[in-house]
Amino acid sequence: MYRVRNIISLFLLFHLCLLKGQSPYLSNHRSKIFTEVDSFSIIDSFSIISYTLDIQLVGSTEKLDSSFYTIDNNRIIWKKKPPLPIQISYRVFPFNMEDSFSRLDTSIIRN
Repeated sequence: MYRVRNIISLFLLFHLCLLKGQSPYLSNHRSKIFTEVDSFSIIDSFSIISYTLDIQLVGSTEKLDSSFYTIDNNRIIWKKKPPLPIQISYRVFPFNMEDSFSRLDTSIIRN
């Protein structure tokens, strides 16, 4: 009786250790490090939530001023070249807002 209970307890404890928190693949929080930048940089394939964008120098807590860049959907357009390397942290929507979706045009269907 006690042996079965101990085995079940160990089994449950093992599986609880495996289920520690949410998978990072399900999160919409992303972070990337850039060592060089062009006039614009495509950050992600999904649309970035603009107020969550955080750009800072690597190894520093100093945030980059917004006078260096503008954000357009999933791109950063650089007004001035930032000091490198930089780390960009942001959150994304689960889709790209620039993609167009349409249904079949019913006016082309003939009877």
